[in-house]
Order: sequence, then structure tokens, then C-alpha cells
Amino acid sequence: SASTAPICTSWRLEIAAENTEWEAHVFEIELYSGDILVSGPGLGTVTSDCGSDTAPLAFDGDPATKWQTCYGSDKVGKGITYELHDPNGVTKVRTNQISSSGNAIPKFDLLCSTGDGIYSLVWTADLGTGAGEQEAASG
Repeated sequence: SASTAPICTSWRLEIAAENTEWEAHVFEIELYSGDILVSGPGLGTVTSDCGSDTAPLAFDGDPATKWQTCYGSDKVGKGITYELHDPNGVTKVRTNQISSSGNAIPKFDLLCSTGDGIYSLVWTADLGTGAGEQEAASG
């Protein structure tokens, strides 16, 4: 049976683990509700407390651009937030990161907010080493 997730206005992908202290290079992040892509150009807005200048490039649909995260061990617990124009649940994450695991994020905690600014942990996306194209689903 398909897993369910709460309907939320914002989804935060918090870096839950790292392979090295190096910055990560994330070409694309895609958020899905079931098999329906709910993120991407025109579908929401991006903010980050870890490499904020390039964060929107993770959701621009262009694998030639990238979000370069902050550097160092303090990036764990920081992350990227996607505010959906149309609130939805997120049950699957696909990532396209650099092929070197030293510059990839292996695990994101997915937290959601219903608009009150309070985020609650929903599930953890385990992306193996994180390198290359990876996918994780809830439940």
C-alpha cells in the first residue's frame, strides 16, 4: 500500500548525515507525492540556511546547475526548505548529486510545517552514499 504523509505547506530537507566535511554538490532534488512530482519550476519557493545563494538551483529542473551546500561538519542539522504553492504530502525524494560520495549528502530528514513555522520530523530519506542519482521513499 502507498505510504501517506501529512499535507504540508513547507517541506524541509535537513542534512541528517554527511560522508565528509566537504560541501555537497546537489544538481537536483525532486519531491513526489506518490508518483506525482510536486516540486520544480513554478511549483514553490526555496530557502536554505546552508548555501542559500545557490539553493534554488536544486529545484530548477536543470541538472547543469547545482546547490552547493555550506562546508564543514556544522552542515548536519542545516538544510533546504521547499514551500509548496499547493500544499501536499511528500512520500518520495529523488536526488541527483555529484558522482563523488565525498561531496554528496547520504541522508536527509524530511520535516514538514503546516504554515505555523513549526517543523515536525515525518521520515528520513536514506540515499545510500548519496552519489549520482538516488531515490528514497517513506514508510
